[in-house]
Amino acid sequence: LILSRIADKIIAVDINENAVKSTQENISKNKIKNIEVRKSNLFENVPETFDLIVFNPPFMSLKPSSGIETALTDYHHKTLKKFFSEVKKHLNMGGKIILDFSNMGDEKLLEKLILKNKMNKKILHSTKIKDFAGVDTKIYVLELSIRIGVITYRLKIILFLNINASHLILG
Repeated sequence: LILSRIADKIIAVDINENAVKSTQENISKNKIKNIEVRKSNLFENVPETFDLIVFNPPFMSLKPSSGIETALTDYHHKTLKKFFSEVKKHLNMGGKIILDFSNMGDEKLLEKLILKNKMNKKILHSTKIKDFAGVDTKIYVLELSIRIGVITYRLKIILFLNINASHLILG
């Protein structure tokens, strides 16, 4: 919701129908006019390019045993690899990617994908929390960029939803 205040247009996508519906309800409830919600597996139904791409990937390489687990698990990191293979085609010159990750994921693979795609990385935020099992977990937010450029104040943004994080957009 905060991004809607600074962006001309936001496209929010998720592969999960429940996340799409929940987001549409929140947008309607909060009377937001500049967010469009689509059901999409990453960029599958998104031909546009963007100034800012926000991605909250599932970071554990486990096979999900339920629909809700798809928000946290990414078997063989297929989603993360697919995102990095497609993201450059959807990022405007000088655009940025905001990505959150955790030490519960494969940090070496993430670094490899960042280097392979010739991206600059900047840690915007890092914190430690206790996970559901009481284990210390580091969560961090990265800013990735491909080219040096200027981002204007008239932003066009794509936001990848996450069904476990959908409560964050409630008004």
